[in-house]
Amino acid sequence: MRCLKGAFAAAVLAVTAGACGGQPFPPRTPVTVGLALEAGGLGDLSYNDAAIAGLDRIRTNAEVRVTQAAARPGEPEADRETRLRTLARDNGMVIALGAAYTHAVERAAKAFPKVKFLVIDPERCKVRGANVAGACFRTEQGAYLAGAAAALKTRSNTIGFVGGTGYPDVGRFQAGYEAGARAVRPGIRILPARYVTTPEEAGKAAREQLDAGADIIFQAAGRSGAAVADTVRAAGRQVIGSGSDQYHLPALAGARDHVLTSALKRVDVAVHTFFLLSADGFRPGPETYDLKLDGVGYSTSGGRLDDVTTRLDALRLAIIDREVKVPTSP
Repeated sequence: MRCLKGAFAAAVLAVTAGACGGQPFPPRTPVTVGLALEAGGLGDLSYNDAAIAGLDRIRTNAEVRVTQAAARPGEPEADRETRLRTLARDNGMVIALGAAYTHAVERAAKAFPKVKFLVIDPERCKVRGANVAGACFRTEQGAYLAGAAAALKTRSNTIGFVGGTGYPDVGRFQAGYEAGARAVRPGIRILPARYVTTPEEAGKAAREQLDAGADIIFQAAGRSGAAVADTVRAAGRQVIGSGSDQYHLPALAGARDHVLTSALKRVDVAVHTFFLLSADGFRPGPETYDLKLDGVGYSTSGGRLDDVTTRLDALRLAIIDREVKVPTSP
């Protein structure tokens, strides 16, 4: 990783394994954090789990008290703002997960100017307020590397994709995945992407793609992704996860031996970085987490990509150096 300048980059580098010789610097303690979860709570294989992972990392160096409050499906805007205000009354920092919180955060932040707020994936990657930060992600870049990995590892020359309707970044995941696969193996067969809303639909879509010859399927379907992984496991083939490193998720432990890689969306890095900067050098406004900042990437857990990591890392550097432009939509 290259050495970057500025307080923000220094914090990111401290979070991501002390790159460029830097060392993590613990913030003042104790600290209280309010976490406004997306609907569904923990176990979503996405935002909620990744945010908790980031806070867990903070606990290794600091005393942190976390208060969680989950959204409800279809709730009105007023309920989101009420939740944020409740969290802000008792905490020095508030983290809100998902675009639906954007405007509610901006209003709550005005009422609590001493509290620092972070919106993960704010609407259109924009936030307003002197005490409001945003974290956006170039998820298509990590998916590009996952697609390249699929193309390098497929034996049937056929791969698939199952996405969740309304799942964050699903279009970016699909676009990057397909572009990366074609870049490495121009003649690869990519089955038409399937979009689903329930685990039952996800399992059925995965079975149909397996029956059509896919030996690797990328899943970006949130909670329904577990059904994809289980279906792929039962067929003895491989799945690519999205968001978190799904090799390590307890909910997917049964399919662990069939996880080829995951296209990472490092919400944990964004949460950890926000925490560090809130203690020393807070920076309002949106920040884009990309390959350069290790905000996205691909996982190597399980060792199934050991023989192709050199090639994938070369592609990673080409994207960082802008020699490769990754599409953001299919």
